[in-house]
Amino acid sequence: MPILKQLVSSSVHSKRRSRADLTAEMISAPLGDFRHTMHVGRAGDAFGDTSFLNSKAGEPDGESLDEQPSSSS
Repeated sequence: MPILKQLVSSSVHSKRRSRADLTAEMISAPLGDFRHTMHVGRAGDAFGDTSFLNSKAGEPDGESLDEQPSSSS
């Protein structure tokens, strides 16, 4: 994936970036992992599946497949 420029405003640049600063190479193809599972309204009200907010970013919910509980007899 290409490295994106940081969108940090400075005294030289205005807060809005121009369209010329963004190129097609900076945008990846769809990754197939998008799901519209919740909605946030103008007033801040939200509904839908918010369970992803409880997990650490980038980690699946539940136990890892590598971690097997030890069985004792």
